[in-house]
Amino acid sequence: RAVELESWARDAGTLVPLGLSGVLFGFAVGRSRVPDLLAHLWAALLGIGLTLLVTAYQADELGVSLGARVRYLLDLLRHWTRESIAGRAIDEDLVLISALGLLAWLIGYTSAWFLFRRGWYLPAVVLPGVLIVINVTNGEASSSTAALLYVVMALALIAVQVSRLRTASWQRAGLAFSTIAW
Repeated sequence: RAVELESWARDAGTLVPLGLSGVLFGFAVGRSRVPDLLAHLWAALLGIGLTLLVTAYQADELGVSLGARVRYLLDLLRHWTRESIAGRAIDEDLVLISALGLLAWLIGYTSAWFLFRRGWYLPAVVLPGVLIVINVTNGEASSSTAALLYVVMALALIAVQVSRLRTASWQRAGLAFSTIAW
């Protein structure tokens, strides 16, 4: 949402749904017994597909069907790739939105996967935090509120995870403890 507030490109409204769907997919795969490599392959393919669909769906100003918008976006991405390899720049919002959408998906998925598969709360908090810090340092004051909200939520997540880890270690050690903190 912080990236969306800064208006880096038009139609940045795709970032929140893509990021949230990445988190939900990461949660589902993180809680399942799907092997890691297969989970990551599914996440990459699903993220690319959803990013193309959502970005194309949002580009209704093109005035053509969704299928034609997807083909246009794929052609635009191929053209951008060729021009980038040749060292020429292309100023196209749809390419930026697609890249940011895929980034939002991957960060959401990876953070949720780290948290729910491995229990690694620091990478789960740091990945989206880096994106927000980059956005805040390069943007206007409007994203500062989103960054502050993120910090509060991240600290709450860390507190819950640390409390769960301590509770589990105290139970294994057979120590008596109060559950009032929960």
